[in-house]
This record gives sequence, structure tokens and C-alpha cells, in this order.
Amino acid sequence: MKRSLKVISVVIGSIILLILGYLYISPDKNINGLYLIPEDAMYILDSDDPIENWRELSQNSLWQFLKEHESLSDIADDANYLDTLISDNSFLFKLFGSRKFIMSAHKTRPGDYDFIFAIDLKKTAKTGVLYTALEKVLKASGFKVTTRMYKDYEFLESMDDVKDVLTMCKVENFLVCSYSASLVEKSVDAFQNPQIARDIYFQDVYKRVATKGLSRLYIPYAQIDEYVSCYMAQPDELITDLSHTLRYSALDFIIDDNEWKIKGVTNIDETVDSYLLALMRSGQSNNRVHEILSNRTAWHLSFNFSSIDKFYTELTTVLKLDQAAYDEFTKSQKKIENLLGISVKKYLLDWVSDEVSVAQLRSNAYASREDNLVVCLRTNDMPLAKKSLQHVADQVKKKTPGKFKKILYRNYEIQFLDIKGFFKTFFGKAFQKLEKPYYTTIGDYVVFSNNPRTIIGLIEDFENERTLATNMAHSNFREQASDKSSLRIYVSPENTYPLLGKYAKSQTSSTLKRNEKYFTGLESFGFQFNAEGVMLETFAYLKMKPIHSEDDTQIPEGELAVKYDNYAITTGAVDSVFVIQMIEDDVYKKYYPNGKDVEIRAETKDEIMHGKYEEFYPDGTIRARGKYRNGKKSGGWKYYDEKGNLDNKQRY
Repeated sequence: MKRSLKVISVVIGSIILLILGYLYISPDKNINGLYLIPEDAMYILDSDDPIENWRELSQNSLWQFLKEHESLSDIADDANYLDTLISDNSFLFKLFGSRKFIMSAHKTRPGDYDFIFAIDLKKTAKTGVLYTALEKVLKASGFKVTTRMYKDYEFLESMDDVKDVLTMCKVENFLVCSYSASLVEKSVDAFQNPQIARDIYFQDVYKRVATKGLSRLYIPYAQIDEYVSCYMAQPDELITDLSHTLRYSALDFIIDDNEWKIKGVTNIDETVDSYLLALMRSGQSNNRVHEILSNRTAWHLSFNFSSIDKFYTELTTVLKLDQAAYDEFTKSQKKIENLLGISVKKYLLDWVSDEVSVAQLRSNAYASREDNLVVCLRTNDMPLAKKSLQHVADQVKKKTPGKFKKILYRNYEIQFLDIKGFFKTFFGKAFQKLEKPYYTTIGDYVVFSNNPRTIIGLIEDFENERTLATNMAHSNFREQASDKSSLRIYVSPENTYPLLGKYAKSQTSSTLKRNEKYFTGLESFGFQFNAEGVMLETFAYLKMKPIHSEDDTQIPEGELAVKYDNYAITTGAVDSVFVIQMIEDDVYKKYYPNGKDVEIRAETKDEIMHGKYEEFYPDGTIRARGKYRNGKKSGGWKYYDEKGNLDNKQRY
């Protein structure tokens, strides 16, 4: 990308020279720069003062942290170059002044995309000698320069010594640049027949976004599939649904030293059936699931509404927009009712109040990804919830061949429900992996999970006050977000990292290990929608950890926290050990499900890992060896493959 900055810096320098010579000449016409953006834009950045904005961003601590990532190495080099360029030529760049700068990203071929840059020339637009000045400066800088015509517009193309070609074209008061000539041609076509800028739905969000931050970010959701396809081999079903449901976001980008915030609005396509549309029509409520979720939570997604009756009514109304979808919904509901002989609404919905959440907990080493999913339904009538669910549990026992004993753990009753399809039917695809869950009640919530071990772990964390309510990272996010929401997403990068590593392929796993600090160095990411009339107030938040901070509330690696009692769970004829992990003589041991083979052996101090640490594969082969100091990895660590061969070394 340094190629771009070097050429563009020459372009800017030429414009500055023209400003000095033609300061008082008025342009023929000023146009909205967004008219130059083709309709296939994946995102658009819009700045009124690009030079000053860059100064501010380049000094930001979060940007300084992120740009060290290996995937951003080229950008980091470019950033350092641009910093030097602006610093060494501060007088000239002051002359450049505040002017509109627009950048948009467009897919150019499978798996790749390029950018359009549009710079407002202001008074230099009418000079008539712009290309002459540019050509002279570029040739003097060693570039090969040619010109050609496209639809009565003159294109200036400069090629460097590695044959990268930057194409430029003046369109009214804007200079359009790109390293993809076809994108400049598309920009000219867009100007002659503007699509995005004249779209009434784009205009709705455009006029509502604030301009207090660094720049504006516009997202056309119709192209989000194309953007994601540049990074993912297979399309994501949820992303595809999002591209069909939302129209545009207009967002103001605000930065602080160690946090970034994005605030704005999003509009939704009210002609398509979607759970999001139903949710947006169902009001808001306070999000409180952090009161019972473990601080081992990797992420959680929460739906909030004024009441479950309101949501159910809006859901059925929205689904009727597509008769096939509505028929499938009623078919699934009747299937559950016929199997269990119950009214789904009466026994599984009427006791729910105003919040439904799904969360992924950090992996516990022998539970699958689905096993660590939990669904939390808030109720304001716990006696009714227990009575209704007990009736369903009784029906399950009558209708299904398996025999499932009620489990009592710390005075929490854990029961089993075979309600396959219920969560997906009523709350969407994000809930579809919860099929035959166990459940218990914690606080004001009924909690479901595919694995009773996950529920018991949640109980332990709740009883020992290791919840998101006491987690500083989550508290910081809640302080920034509004109290009420329609939809909220929270991600803990530190808890997400080990979950990703457990399921990664060997090549991906090594990449994850190299990039561990970019997970552990970020404190949190959060996102929120608030329904306000026909618009969704949109908020996103990214924060890095304070430098040299220690988060002692975080569960250390290996999930050591307190002594779990040995506990056996019986489901029919199958006996399985929930967890055997104990501390004896200041040595922590964690066993595989067979209860015999050691998975982790670690020295401790005050029930926190401190000293030697060893982790083993199921056959006893060493997996990792190192040391902890006060719950944090310290010194040299070695990681081994399943054959015992040294795979990686890390120093902490």
C-alpha cells in the first residue's frame, strides 16, 4: 500500500501547488462526492479533514496496538511513511486544508477487493492545468505516465517500477483515484447514473448521522456477503440473513486513547420476514443477563422486548410476509405440541418476561462447542416458570423412552427436556444448536444447556460471584451502552481465544498462537441496536486493556477457580463424571472424563496457578509445559504435538 501513499502524496503536493496559483478561481460545479461511489461498494469512509483526522488516529493507543498485527504490516509501514510525510511537509499540508475525502471498498475478483479514493479539489477544479501539473510531477518522480479517454473523461495513468498502475480522473470538483482502472470507470458510470447517493433508504440514514467524530462509515448491507467472502471460504447463513434484512448503516467514528466508539443509525427492510424485524417492532427492555452469566463467557447475544406477548405477536405477523416461512413455523410448533401434548405458548413462553439470551462459554477442555452454549430466559414469575417446565418435563418422561433422573446440585434442580426445534423456531438460527437441553433456574433466569456439566459450572461461578456483573471489562461496556436495548452483542476476546484454538486446524492453530496478544490485549467488543421508530439506533464499542494491567477476576488458564466437589451425573444407564478437578497439597489436578487420566497438573498458591504447569493429551503425552506467576503465564513455554514432538515455543 506504500505505493498508494507515495503516488497520492505526489498528487496532493500537485494540488497544493495549484491552490497557491489559482486560489481565487471558482469551480464550474460542486457535486456530492457520494455520487461517485458505485452501487457495489462494500463500505464507504467519509472524512471532512483527512490530514487532521490521520494525525489524531496515528497517535491513538488502540491504533498503535492494532497496527503491529502481521496482517497489517504493510499498512503499518504506510502509516509510518505518511506520518513522516505530513510531519516533514506540515506547511504544505496546512495549505491542503480541510476538504472532503471519500474512500470505498469494492470486490474486484473472487477473494480480493480494492479501493476508490475521491478527493475534493475545491478551487483547483477549474484550473484546466491539473493533469499537466500532475504529469510533470509524476514524471519527475520516476513514474511512467500515459493518458486515455473513457466516455469523454480523460484518464491519467501512472506506472511505477514494479508496474503498479494508479488511474486518476477529474470528475467535476473531485479527483478520483484507484489502483484498479475498472473501479475508476465504474465511478464515472456511477456519476452519470448515481445509485447509492440517490437511494431514499441511504438518504434516510445519511441525514441522521452525526459528524462529531473522526469520520463517517456507511455500510450497504446488500454487499456484506461479498465482503465476508473475501475472508471466508463458505458463506455464513447468519451473515446472509443480515444482508437481506438490513439496508444501510450510517455511523460516526469516535476515538479515545484506548477505545473506539461508533454511533449512528441503521434501517431495516420491512418487506422481508425476519426475526430481527419482529424484534425491532417489539420494544426494548433492560439487559440484565450479566447478573448470572459466568465471567468465562466468550460472547453473548441478547434479545430484549417489552413483553413476550408483544414479540410473539410481531413474530407471527412478520412470518406471514412469507407464507412458506409461516407454514414452517406453525408446522414446527404443532410438532412439539403433538409430541408432548402441551401448548407451547402456555408452557414454554407465557412465563418469559422481556429478555432472551444465548451465550458461548469458554471451552472446558472436554465439552464440545455446542455443549458450552447456554440459553437464558428471564422471568418475572419464577413459580409459574417452574410449574410450567415441570409439566413439560413430566410430559417428556411420558413420551420419550429414555429415563432421566432429576439432578440436585447445591440445591439447584437440573432437569432434562426433549424440545427439539423449539429455540430455533421461536428465536432464530442463533439458537438452533440447542436441541435437547438440560435446564435449571439461576436468579431471575431459566438456563438451558445441552450439557449438565455446563450448567453446574455456571452455578459454581454464580455462587462464587464470578459473573459478568463483577467483570470490569463488561462493566466498562455497560457504562458506554444505553441501559435499554433491542439487541445486544458482547464479545470477550480473551475468553474467545482459547475457544478458537481448541477447534482450529493445526495450521490455523499456529497462527492463533502467534496472535494471542491481539486477543488478550483487547478488553472487549460490544454492539447494540435500539429500535426507535423506523430506525435502529446503532452503537459499537472496542476497547483495549490498559497497558500493564492485571485482571485478577479472570479465570486462569485451565479454568482453575475453586475446588469443585467430585460429582457424578446419571442419565439413564450412562454414568459420566461432571468434573474431577481438585487441589491437594497446593497441586491442582484436572482429569479427563474417564476420571483416571490427568489432563492438567499445576502448582498453585492461594488457589491461583503459581509455579510449574503441565498439560497432557488423553494418552498421557505432554501437550504443554511452562510456568505461571500469580495466575498469568510466565517465562518460556513449550507446546508439543500429539506425537510428543516440539511444535512451538512462546515466551511470556
